[in-house]
Parts: sequence; structure tokens; C-alpha cells
Amino acid sequence: MKYEDKLISFLENNNGCILTRQFEEIGIPRVHIPQFIGKGIIRKAFRGMYVGENHIEDEYYFYQVNHSHTIFSHNTAFHLQNMTERTPHKMEITTYRGKNVSDKNNIKTYYVAKDKLYIGVIEVKSPYGNKVKTYNLERSICDMIRYRNDFDLEIYNKIIKRFFSRKDKNLKRLLEYAKIFNISEKVNTIVEVMIKW
Repeated sequence: MKYEDKLISFLENNNGCILTRQFEEIGIPRVHIPQFIGKGIIRKAFRGMYVGENHIEDEYYFYQVNHSHTIFSHNTAFHLQNMTERTPHKMEITTYRGKNVSDKNNIKTYYVAKDKLYIGVIEVKSPYGNKVKTYNLERSICDMIRYRNDFDLEIYNKIIKRFFSRKDKNLKRLLEYAKIFNISEKVNTIVEVMIKW
């Protein structure tokens, strides 16, 4: 099989993206990358990542493939779960302390202890239909309460009301997460108010 055919087949089976290290994994020497770019088969998406010319650039999916230790969080988590109509100005991610993630213009990074990074992680579909990791609503509500000043007041109030009106909300899980993140008092107050509402 020719290198070009191998590459096209790989792209078709991997949501249109390939990492630099994967070229050699599928038997294509890296020296051929500039030729593929020149022929219009791929284009550079991020450092160390390329996307097929005929594929839609799904920034959510591509970012997470290139940064597997990150979870979409905060406003981005609510956006991905249709809890807000407003598209965030920046992608918001969470990773563990000590992991170096460069904050680009369109990325805002939050850090947690490594043992807390994967609490409440779920998979959802990006706006382009690819699976990405984000936090469930209960974890996202805790993050929103912890970082109250990072949320627009109107959005904050709408999300709280929407969460408490949902039939699938899990208050037990919310209170468990509140203990883990040391915000039990704040969460208990909100739960008491919203249950009466």
C-alpha cells in the first residue's frame, strides 16, 4: 500500500486527524509530511497534529487528542451539555497541577490535584459529533460555585435554575462532590434555596 493510501485510510478511521508520532506507527516516515502538506492531503492543526484537507476542523476534539490529560470544564462543559446558549469566548479546560499547558489566546486553564482531575468525567459529543471528555453537571456545578467570579451572573443564575429543574439531576452526587472540593456549606445553602423554589 502506498504511503498516500495509508495516510488517507488512517484519516478516514480517526476523525480526520493524525499525530506526528502516528506516521511512523503506521509505517510512514516523517520526512514525507511536507510532501503530504504540499499535495493538499493534510494541513497542520496544532503542533504535532495534522488534519485531512477534506475534514472539518473540530477544535474540541483535536485539542483533546493533542492534550489527553485535559478535561473540558466550566463554561465549556455547560456549553457542551446544552446548559447555556452562549458559546464561550475561550475553551476552558482543567488539568492537574504541575502539568504544563500553555494558555493560548483561546484557552483558559484551571488546575486541580491529580487525584481530583477525573472525578465526574463523562464523554459527550462535540458540536461536530466527535466524542470529547468533559465533566458531568454535578461536577460542573461545583466548579461554577468554586469559581463564582469567572461566570457571568445571568449565566450563573440560569444554569443553577436549569440544573435544579432537571429530572436527571443527582443531588446526592452533587453533595459528595461538594465535600471533596470543600464547598459543602455553599452547596448546601444553594440546595436548600432551590428545593424551596
